[in-house]
This record gives sequence, structure tokens and C-alpha cells, in this order.
Amino acid sequence: MAETPVEDLDDKSIAIQKSAEIVVDVAPTGTPGNPLISPGDVIEYTLDFQISDYYTFGDLVVTDTIRDGQNFDATFAPIFEVRDRLGTVVGAFVLGSNYTYTNNDASDGTEILVFDVSQALIDANPDPDNGDWLYDGILEGGNTRGEPDSAPSAAATGVIRFRTVIQQYYAQNPPSGNPSVVQGDMISNDVIIAGSVRENFEDDTNGIYFEVIYPEERDDSSAGVGMETGSVAKSIYAVNGSQAFSPMNLAPGDLVTYRVQYLMPLSRFEDFRLTDYVPLPVFHVADPNADGVVGPAWSFDLAGSFDAAPPPVGVVQFGPDDTFYNLHAPASNIIPTLTVDAAANSIRFYYGDYADPVIATSTIDLLFTLTVRDAPFADGLFLTNIVRAEKQNSFNDPAIEDELVQIQLGQPVLGITKGVVSTDRVGAVFSPATVGPVGVSFAAPGTLPAFSGTVTSSGLENWPINSNLSGIDAGDLVRFAIAVENTGSSRAGAFDVRIQDTLPAGFAVPSGGLNLSVTDGTGAVIVYNDLGGGLFGTGIELVDPGPTDTTANPPGDNTNAGALDQYSETSGRNILIVTYDLVAVGPPAADSVQPRQTITNTATLFNYASTEGGPDHTVTDLTDDARVTTRDPAVTKTLLGTSVVTPNNSNTQAVIGELITYRVVVTVPEGTINNARVVDTLDLGLRFVSLDSVVASSGDVTSTLAIATPSTAPNDGDSGSQTVTFDLGTITNTNVNNAIAETITLTYTVRVLNTNANQSGIQRNNSARFRWTVDGTANNTPASSAANVRIIEPVLQVDKSVVVAGSGTTGQFGDPVEYTIVIGHAGASDATDAYDVTFSDALPVTYVNVTGFTATHSAGPVDLSGIFEISGGTLQTQAGQSFDLLIGQTVTITVSGTLTLAVQPGQTIDNVATVRWMPL
Repeated sequence: MAETPVEDLDDKSIAIQKSAEIVVDVAPTGTPGNPLISPGDVIEYTLDFQISDYYTFGDLVVTDTIRDGQNFDATFAPIFEVRDRLGTVVGAFVLGSNYTYTNNDASDGTEILVFDVSQALIDANPDPDNGDWLYDGILEGGNTRGEPDSAPSAAATGVIRFRTVIQQYYAQNPPSGNPSVVQGDMISNDVIIAGSVRENFEDDTNGIYFEVIYPEERDDSSAGVGMETGSVAKSIYAVNGSQAFSPMNLAPGDLVTYRVQYLMPLSRFEDFRLTDYVPLPVFHVADPNADGVVGPAWSFDLAGSFDAAPPPVGVVQFGPDDTFYNLHAPASNIIPTLTVDAAANSIRFYYGDYADPVIATSTIDLLFTLTVRDAPFADGLFLTNIVRAEKQNSFNDPAIEDELVQIQLGQPVLGITKGVVSTDRVGAVFSPATVGPVGVSFAAPGTLPAFSGTVTSSGLENWPINSNLSGIDAGDLVRFAIAVENTGSSRAGAFDVRIQDTLPAGFAVPSGGLNLSVTDGTGAVIVYNDLGGGLFGTGIELVDPGPTDTTANPPGDNTNAGALDQYSETSGRNILIVTYDLVAVGPPAADSVQPRQTITNTATLFNYASTEGGPDHTVTDLTDDARVTTRDPAVTKTLLGTSVVTPNNSNTQAVIGELITYRVVVTVPEGTINNARVVDTLDLGLRFVSLDSVVASSGDVTSTLAIATPSTAPNDGDSGSQTVTFDLGTITNTNVNNAIAETITLTYTVRVLNTNANQSGIQRNNSARFRWTVDGTANNTPASSAANVRIIEPVLQVDKSVVVAGSGTTGQFGDPVEYTIVIGHAGASDATDAYDVTFSDALPVTYVNVTGFTATHSAGPVDLSGIFEISGGTLQTQAGQSFDLLIGQTVTITVSGTLTLAVQPGQTIDNVATVRWMPL
């Protein structure tokens, strides 16, 4: 719900308002419409009064009290202008006739004016004898003679004007005890209007008009003018002695001269003081020269005052615009009392009381200088300096005015990154692939200068120097780079920059030297001091200033005085680039690199300051690292062949019992490999037979173990897969020629088992891994598998037929019988040869009288009758005899005989043959 504004209306039958205006502005003067109020100025007071439209008043008297600090201006006769429904009367009051003046300077400093308005109207009648009601001293409201509310007659109003002159001194001492009229004093005036309420004309009943119905009704008002007050101003006057500076880019160590001014249109004040609160922690008033020791004590230098030169640190002087000190000597020769408050970090300039005998404007102009401290602080933060002007007026009313000025303090802000920028190892991988800013090329290890192009902040923002490296081994050279960037806005730059690095196990200084390079981003050399033990000891410190030429700086200007300049997006002068070369250590050193070893190299920025010798800004040391990971061994496994190679059993095929030979080649990185093993996992159905050979590519590759019989676990290849482990102990490779690959080659044999898992058409394989340990952590290469070997098996079948009595399959006693048996490869045969084939057939001798047999092999043909026999009625291959059946070959057996008397009519005589074979 919206709120409805409420106004209080004070209904009055008579009202008066008072206003004041400067009509004569004596020196010092203001501008038209905006006078400068000071002693000697003439105030014109205007008293406006009104009678209600529904009232009639007589006996009108206005009493005005002129307060101390001003005198009635008798040279200007008070005037009036009064009107009502009957007309307007204009005139001047006459002292003693219709107004009185009373001077109370001796008592309370007031002056009393009493204006008898009714009498002034009577006195203004040009013809006193005519009884004109316009001059009867009675004012009638606009609705007192029966007029409708909507159309009243002219309102009853009046205006009185008189003047006073502002004095330099009060007639009576004010509460302050100082009689001078000073800044901020209020010169005021009070007024009361009173009159008797009369009967309205329209209300008369007895012919006696305007009878008194209420003896007195009154109203009051007041007005005044205030003495002008001064205004305080605060600014930075100079930096490092120069007035050409940017207050928004101050740096530690700068000499800052502050200016406090107080502009006084009226050079009169009481208990006046200026207090300047300088901002912590960049300034300490108790330590103006910022050397960390209290002092020097503040002093006022009058002799050095009034010129444009800024004062020294800890000294206050009058500035060139100060006009107060010499305004009216010796009274104005006030040197303010200096009070330093370390707790509030303020300086107070106390002036006390002063009343200029001649009314004049003046300016207080104070200069003082402090040194910006080098304490670590947030970069670019705005700091506010406040000055407070305090005084009181003659009535002990305090007046406070604050003014401020801001500065922006720049600080160095350093960050560090580290990366690998080049290597002599072909094929090594950088991550990220871009090792530094586009347009910058880093030279190979062993060469200088370290880089070409300019490393800039904009370049580092997009392409930092922060790459890691992988794929090296012993003997390889690696170039590291440290980048320290100043992103701070302190124009002085960064001082006392100290960095150190680590020489981790696995790396060493190359025989050709460290090739240490210390430059800025442009490649310009930065001079440094060794703090002890060099970069890998207690570190190095950059010498201030850096390559930027500072000889043209004005005296006291420390712009770019640090080794690293203030931030610049494009110059490169704010950047430190340190590069150096290391070599990966090889055997027999104890810290020889190992495969897949990650070597971390950490750089530390452990000190920088905002001034030479200033406090360290690295509350916590800044670090970054670069990681180098050595390359892996590589394993390649190949199938050398199988033990049976025929037109029907190729080098990638094997039958049950056949031998398979594999070769595993381990490419050995340069360096040391601990707990080295080759682990081969055989497929189910394969069993390890023998390690045939272990051969190193050269004498540079050695092992601490002579390879004995490998271990096999956990199965025999029949019930589960078999794992074969070849323990190589500790391998060392001392050949650091990257063009030559050093290897260890293992050749070994496995057998295809006669197991249910090995069925014709099954693929058999195995995979080898190389395993080793780095710092207690097991590692292994990806598995490498040889080509598949396909299991093949021959399948034979027996086809048997019979002919009785020359044709057909039926006969009787005495009829001739001829069995034909054909042994051959079945249609499901896996197209391979069958060996050591044996045959047996239990002949039905009860019903057939066998008279003879023949056996013929299709190869040739060849008569095989000699390896067969009939024993106990069974036709079979003789003990120890067998034959081979290559793909497409058959053996045909013919058995002859006659039917015996044992046959029965309708009897069926069965005959079943059995054949057995081997795949080898």
C-alpha cells in the first residue's frame, strides 16, 4: 500500500517572515549574486507580514531585535509598504514618531527597533481631517465585508525594510571569549509582530466599527547571514622533486610531497588546525624517510619556505602560494605547531586563533615530504589520504571539513614458470608441443645465444614456457628454461631478484659446460651475482638495474631501476629468461637414468623487493618445475617358424606335437634397467620347451644375471595358460650413440600339446612383455604378439564294399566273396598329411573262408601287402609296421574268400575296420 505524504498546516490570523540580503559587499568581495560575507558588509532585512482574509487587525507593532555583531544602519531610514482592501500606503518610518531604536551594546550587545505600523499609517495620511479609513491604522482582510470566498478583495499585507552593518568585533564577548567576528559566525536578527484582533466590518451590530475582540495576537520570525568559511584542498605537489608526475603510478622509494591548502575569504579563525592522515602502510609519519627506524623528527623550515622547491623528507615548509603568513605581520606570522600521532598516522598543524585587523582573503599553503615505504603491498591498490580542517566560531560551534587525494601504488609482482625448450634427442616429445611464445626460437643444447626473437608478456600469456619432455635416455642433452615475469605496475620494477634451481639425480652438467644464459626477454644480458654454489647452490641474484638504460632519469626518479622493468605487454624488459643444459646420466653412475623414469627439476624464486635492499615480497617462495620422462624399452615378438614344413603344413601351421620357435627382441634404452624380465604368456595348448639363445647386440649391453632355465607358472599349458619368465637382472647400456639401437634377442621353443583345447582350425599365439622396476614401482611395456599359428589335423576314413558271386551282395554256400577296403582322407580333413597309419579289421571268418588279400598304396603304386597280416581272423598291419598317407593318397586292400556252410538263409554278415594315425 502506498503511503500518502502528510504536511502540517499552521493556520494563523497574522504572520510574519524575515529575510536577509547583502546589499553592500565591501572588500573582500564576492561575485554578483554571490557576495563574500565579511565585516563591513551591509545587510538589508526584509520583514513581510500578512493578515488573514477573514480577520481585521489594529494596533500593529513590529519589534525587531538586532543581535550582536552588527549595528543598525541609521543612514538608511526604515521604509514600509502596507496594503489592504482599501489601497496601498508607502512611506518611511520616522524615529521617535512611529519607530524607536534602543542600543543595548553595554548590556547584551543587542539593538532593538520597534516599528508602530498602525501609527505609521495614521501619520501617512495627507489629510488627517478627512477621516480616510485607508489611514486609520486598521488592516482589513479580503473577506471581511461580505465578499464571497471565491472573490475576495485585496489581501492585507505589509513589508518593512531596514539595514545593518556587520562589525569586526562583538560589543560583548561571545562564549569563545574572543570579541572578533570570525569565520562561521552567524549574524542574526529576530522579529515579533503583534496586534489587536478587531471586529470585522461585516459583523458590526451597533454602528461602532472595529471594536477590539481580542487584545493581542502575535507571530515571530528570524533571519541572518553566516560569515564566510574557508575551504581545504589536498593534492600531491611533487614526486621525487618533480612536479611532472602521475599520482596514479607511485613506486616504493618515491619521495612524495603533499600539499595542504586552506583558502580563507575571511582571514579570521578560532582554534584552527589542519590534520593530515597519511595512508598506511605506505607511509609512516614516525618514519618519514622510510628507513625502518623512527625519525627523523619533523621540523618546520621557515627559511626554505615560499619557493617552488619541495621540502626535504620530514620537513614542512610554506608553499609558494601562502599569503597568510605575511598577511599582516607580525600578528599573522604564525608557524603552526607540529604534532605527530604515530598511532593515527597523522600530522597536525595547529594555528590557534587569529583575527585580521584588516578584512582580507588569504591562503595557507603547506608542503611536506615523505618516502613511500617498500613494505609488500597489493599492486595497483588505491590509497586515500585525508586532510581535516577543524575550527570553531565565536559561539564554540565546531566546523569540520575533510578533503582527500588518492594515490595508486605500484608494486612488482613476479611469477615463475619453467620448461624444457630443446633437446638433441630426435623424436623426443614436448608437452605442450609449443615450448614458448610464437616467434621465439630456442637453440639446441650446447649452442648460444639461447634463443632468438623477443619473449614478451603477451607471448607468454598465450604460449608459456612450461613444457615437459619425454622420450630421452642416457647421454641425451636437455635445455631447460626459467621464465620470471614481472606483471606489477611499479615503474621502478623489481629489485633483488633471487632464484635457484635443483640438479636432480639423473642429470649432470655436460662435459661441454652448463651453457648458463641469463638475459631479459629481448636477449640482453642481465648481470648477476653468485650467492654461493651457483644456480644449483644457494642461487644467483640479479644486479640492479637491468639492461634498460636509466641514465636519462631525472634525479631521484627510480623508473626501471630494478633488474626487471615494470610490466610491459610487448617490450620483454620485464622478463627474465635463464637457460642451461644438462645431460641424462648413464652407467656406471649410481644415478644412471632408467626407463620411464620421471625426473623433476624445480626452480625457485625466493626473493624480490620493491626497492634495493627492501623487504622480501615472497612470503611463500614461488616454484615451478619441469619434468623429463625417459623413454621405454620396446619389445618385438616374431614367429620364426614351426618344426614341420611341408606342402601341406606351412610355417604358420602346426599339428599336435609340432614345435614352434619364437624370437623376442628387447630394444634397450641407454642407461640402467633394474629387475629386468621378459614375461611371455603362452596360449592354452602350448607348453614351453627350451630357451635356445640369448644374444646382446653389442658388448655395451650387459646383464647382472646369466640367464638360466626360465621359470614357468602357473600351469602346464594343458589345464591352463603357461607363463614363462626370463629374468635378466640389472641391464646396463653404456652406448650413448642414439643412431645405434642396442638390443637383447631371446629365441625359444614351445610345443603344441595333444589336448582337447587344440582342435583343428584353432589359432594359437602368445604375447611377451618387458617388465622392470623404477624406484620400487613395477613397469611393463605393452604386450607384443607374434603371428598366429593355426592348428591343423588330418582325418582319415575307411570305405568298405563287398561283392558276392561276382556281382551283388547276396550268395550261398561256396559262392566267392571279395571285400574292397579303401583308406583315405575324409572330406573334413584339414588338408594335411597323416603319418604312422595302422589298420585292423576283424574278418567274419565263421562265414567267410579267407583265401588271400592284397594291399596297394596309391603313391607309385606301391604294394604294401608285406606289412599286413591275418592273425586270429583279424587283418592288420604287422607289429611295428605303418604307412603314411599324404593329402590325396589312398591305400586299397582287397580280401578274397568263399561263403562257408555256417551261413544261414537271410543272414547279414557285418564287417567293421579300424584305422589309426599320427599328425607327425
